[in-house]
Parts: sequence; C-alpha cells; structure tokens
Amino acid sequence: MRYLAGIWRLAIAALCFIGTSPAWHAVSLWAFLMYQIGFIAGIVMLWSGCASILRGVQPPALLRGFVLTYAFSLAAVHFFVTPAAEFGMPAQQVIPLSAQVLALIVVGMLAVDFFAFEPHRAFKPVYPLVWLVYLPLYAAFAIARAYWFPHSGPTANAYPYDYLIITQFTWGGAGVACLKIVAIYLAVGVVLCLFDRALPAKSAAE
Repeated sequence: MRYLAGIWRLAIAALCFIGTSPAWHAVSLWAFLMYQIGFIAGIVMLWSGCASILRGVQPPALLRGFVLTYAFSLAAVHFFVTPAAEFGMPAQQVIPLSAQVLALIVVGMLAVDFFAFEPHRAFKPVYPLVWLVYLPLYAAFAIARAYWFPHSGPTANAYPYDYLIITQFTWGGAGVACLKIVAIYLAVGVVLCLFDRALPAKSAAE
C-alpha cells in the first residue's frame, strides 16, 4: 500500500505544480492565497510521496495538517462565503482543465489521501490555532503590497480579495470580514483534528 500511497501523493504534487504554473509566468498571481497554498501542498506531497516509496521520513504532522486545513478552507470559502477571485483571472494552464476544476480535483485527492493513507492521531489540540498564524501574515503582506504597489496586479487595485480593501471597507469592515474567514479556517482545522482523533492511528500506507 505504501507504493500506492506514494504514487497517489506524487500525482497530487504534479497537479499542484501544474495548477500553480501560471504564476511562474505572471508573478502577480502569487498574491492569491490559492497559488501559495497550492505550491506548498505540492512540495509537501512530493516529500510525502517520495518518503512513502523510499520508507523515508514523512513531513511533520503540523505541516501536513496545515496543507489540508488551508486546502479544505479555501474550498469552503469559495462555496459558502465568496467565490474565489483566483478563478476569475485569465491564466493559461498546461493541461485542458480550468483552474477551478483542477483545484477541486486536488482538494478531493487530498481528502482521499487523508482518509486512506494519512497516519492519524498525530494532530495536537493546539494545531488549529498554530495553523491560523499564516492568515494574518498573508493579510498583512497582501494589504501592504497593494498599498505600496497599487498597480502591481493581479487585480486592478492590486488587492487579491475584496475583503482586504481597507480603503473601501474601512479597517473595521475589513477586520470583520477577515474574522469571518479566520473562523472558517479555525472550524475546518478543529474538524480535521476531530477526524484525526477518531480514525485509526496506523495508516494503510504503513
């Protein structure tokens, strides 16, 4: 099973790198969270896939959980809060699939990997809070970038997401919008930890 897990994870990594390939040609796309998480997920899945096949050291549970939380949360925000701005940007893919379809395939494959191959009971209760650290760092980066470089893209005003436009919503409005997003990411992280605790400790890939 470890070979199957390894091949599955390498396939996820390949799709992640394919999905983020437009950002290497239009670097402003890296301002979107989806591209950042997609690239990180590709690195983690490449590491995990090679480790599965070669019986090497797997990525830390903290890092694996981070990737899963952000991938699932991005999908949740897209479907239940606001459509992902990334999907509205023109981007040339190297395979004939839209960015949205490709992203959803990756999220689905990550879910299968978590339930079928992931070693469970490895996430600590504090992990959902630790995973949130990336969000304020990202928001600060995105706001500062748009403020100081308003013509840098990828959108007309350089803000990757509307809820980060502090000049339009005021700091308070932007803060409330960001808190809603944080709540979703925290909820997804908590649910992920609960599933991790409920599932068998030994994975099928071992």
